[in-house]
Amino acid sequence: PKYPYLSISSAFVDADHDGDLDIFIAGFTDIEEIDNSDKASNILFPRDFAPAPNWLLRNNGDGTFIDIGNTANLNSAKTKNEKFLSEGNSIAVVPTDFDNRRDIDFLVLNYGGKPNLFRNLRDGSFRDVVAEVDLTAAGDWTCAAAGDFNKDTYTDFFFGRADGKGVFVLTDGRGKFVLKDAPTGTENATASQFLDYDNDGLLDLIVSTAKGFLISRNLGGEFAEATAKPFKQSLAFANARRILSADLDNDGDLDLLADGHFLRNDGGNLNNSEIVSLQGRASNRSGTGAKIDLRAGSLAQKLESYSASPMPAPSQIHFGLGQREKPDAVRVVWTSGTVQAEVEFPEKAKYQTAKNFQSFKIEELDRKPSSCPYLYTWNGEKFEFITDFLGGGEMGAWAGAGAYSYPDSDEFVRITSDQLKPKNGKYEIRVTNELEEVLFLDYLKLVAVEHDAAEEVYPNEGLGIPTAGKRILYTANNARAPLSAVDTNGKSVLPQIENLDRRFYDSFKSLNIRGYAATHNLTLNLDDKKGFEGRTLLLLTGWTDYAFSSDNLAAAQSGKSLFLPKLQVKNKKGEWQTVIDSIGISIGRPQTVVVDLTGKFLSDSREVRIVTNFKTYWDKIAVDTSEQTNVKTIELKPQQANLRARGFSEEIRYGEMIAANYDTVTNDGHWKYFSGNFTKLGAVNRLLDAIDDVFVISKTGDELVLSFEALPELPTNKKYTFLLYADGYSKEMDINSGSPDAVYPLPFKGMKKYPYGADERFPMSVEKQKIYDEYITRPVRGFLPRVDTSLLK
Repeated sequence: PKYPYLSISSAFVDADHDGDLDIFIAGFTDIEEIDNSDKASNILFPRDFAPAPNWLLRNNGDGTFIDIGNTANLNSAKTKNEKFLSEGNSIAVVPTDFDNRRDIDFLVLNYGGKPNLFRNLRDGSFRDVVAEVDLTAAGDWTCAAAGDFNKDTYTDFFFGRADGKGVFVLTDGRGKFVLKDAPTGTENATASQFLDYDNDGLLDLIVSTAKGFLISRNLGGEFAEATAKPFKQSLAFANARRILSADLDNDGDLDLLADGHFLRNDGGNLNNSEIVSLQGRASNRSGTGAKIDLRAGSLAQKLESYSASPMPAPSQIHFGLGQREKPDAVRVVWTSGTVQAEVEFPEKAKYQTAKNFQSFKIEELDRKPSSCPYLYTWNGEKFEFITDFLGGGEMGAWAGAGAYSYPDSDEFVRITSDQLKPKNGKYEIRVTNELEEVLFLDYLKLVAVEHDAAEEVYPNEGLGIPTAGKRILYTANNARAPLSAVDTNGKSVLPQIENLDRRFYDSFKSLNIRGYAATHNLTLNLDDKKGFEGRTLLLLTGWTDYAFSSDNLAAAQSGKSLFLPKLQVKNKKGEWQTVIDSIGISIGRPQTVVVDLTGKFLSDSREVRIVTNFKTYWDKIAVDTSEQTNVKTIELKPQQANLRARGFSEEIRYGEMIAANYDTVTNDGHWKYFSGNFTKLGAVNRLLDAIDDVFVISKTGDELVLSFEALPELPTNKKYTFLLYADGYSKEMDINSGSPDAVYPLPFKGMKKYPYGADERFPMSVEKQKIYDEYITRPVRGFLPRVDTSLLK
């Protein structure tokens, strides 16, 4: 769309954290609308022109944009003529996470009015909170700079003004801002930036005034008077409107471009420096909006990545190190939510002309921020990774404007007799919380299924399968591969799906949104016995690469949506016809989905076609035509259930599928944490003995140690298949998910939705309250641990 007003400030920003860059245009004036028409003979610019509205051009992900400025409430304060919904003439927009809630907010500075500070509400809208944070001072503001110059991890600001010295705007640590006069020399500033011009690890302030460029050095507790001494020709750059700072000559210090003039820094590189460049994957490609923390000995510094005009900070991510040789650690919090720490740094590049700085690129890791709890079992030699599970219990996944997914809280997890062996008379099972989520476990039991050794037993599980009134267990004893398997392009993929060997069917086209594929089909010829009418089971073993909330938001903006795999057969005309709307998808990595095709065929053909746009990778597909047999089940409750802190297993990849090595454990700093109270460490049997909304509340890095009494050995013609039955919920920290910051509110059986509204309340009883008071006593505060090399082994 065409912007019909005058603007002097804009920013590229991922306002909705969906992986692409939106555009914020700050409205300066409507040059066709004179606000004070009675002064037409003596018009002042811009004061006498009506302010223009702010636009937020949302990137739809398909090459188009749409203005959502009004619906996003970015024009919330009215002028006196009430025509334009913006107070003052907006001269600068600064996209920044001012409250450290992990999302992008907007500071909009206005000439002739108070600022706007728009807090991101994560529902596509913002709220102006200037009154709440005590930032209501009005003035003829002229420029803004942003940076954490006092090292309290919160963004601070400098505001220049036309009628006096500028002001520092500092957080007070309690959600408010305090204004403090900036040093002498900042009067009538027209442009400003925080930058470390001398590489001492402290952000200094540069301003342009009628006297030219001035620098106010950060002395550690206060700023020195602004001076023009570092500039040989300061007056030549008086009243500059734009400052761009970057290491333009690759010598380790920040140079300046201002109104077309180049100012070379010839002394800042006496100290060492580190320059970081970013390349996003799930985030926008340039890494705009990321937060970068550096630790070097006693030095700590936080920067944000901007792409705005005027720029409130350097265009490069430039850290001064003082005399420290190199960083100990650099951590990036990407706009996707991924936390990435680097502790190894490359040698200097050939083009670098100075010996006392280095630069390196950080490419965003292809890391799944959340999944489900991991399951490990003792197989007689070691603890083996079985799968992740309880994916259906995920709460709050974005499912449309104001709508979130509803959890299916229980699941049977299949464990073969080879995967679970007795150890000292016990079946040892471990459930770990290794990714970025909070886990609410309500109930656990182990079900042993005794059956013929020639048979296999499968639970009826899969995401998107309606299970009410349907069989829980299926038996199979002559499963075999299909006669053929052909993908969308007519290519045979039978070698990929004949055996359970982690050679996955993957010949579909992935889209540029995580978890989304182009619509594709897989055609299987199950049998050459025309018209066979007996029981027919399709056994599909594989895993699904899920989309997360922000991915679903990005897809919706470009008109895309996922649909679960549907199964089609040929009718008597030879046409494909859908007979099962959803066969479900694998919840775990891997998991077998059982499709009962009995009575589903519409002709003599035994070809079936699976159609979807989910990224489901099938490893083994088999067809079974044996009859269902009776089995014996034995239920075991845990004799021991202990919660303990453990850490994180080594990641193993099989192509795109991620598994884990239990034997290698780290305690890294790659994950954010929910804020709230968790279950204390120790025995938790009491919390898992019934489905009663009394949970083990587990944080990232926890492990649940489970021991069950082992059963007697069976004769050689019999064997066990085990099913771990679990009931519980989880939620993750995707910005666009429901309730992604705090442990509470607690889920409960029968809730209408999650997060639930004021019309619902957790069914707390006196007895439950006593249990929670006894067990939920482990507080965790804050989203991120400090950047410390002890966390980054």
